[in-house]
Amino acid sequence: MKNYRPVNILTSMSKILEKVIHEQFLPFPENTLDPRMAAYRKMYSFQHILLRLVEDWKQALENIKYVAAMFADLSKVFE
Repeated sequence: MKNYRPVNILTSMSKILEKVIHEQFLPFPENTLDPRMAAYRKMYSFQHILLRLVEDWKQALENIKYVAAMFADLSKVFE
């Protein structure tokens, strides 16, 4: 019995630590990450990136430039 620790204390402490780290990390991405990156940004999703990408492609095609894309399916990596 001496080797066991209460689980509820561990989860409470981890939640507090997670909240502290989140508050410290929150302003970091807005100032340092590329504006075209959607990860870790509040109110900004992959849809914004995709919309901007499509608009850039349309503009390039209108200006008679080359447009290329490469897609990778990473779903099998996490199995």
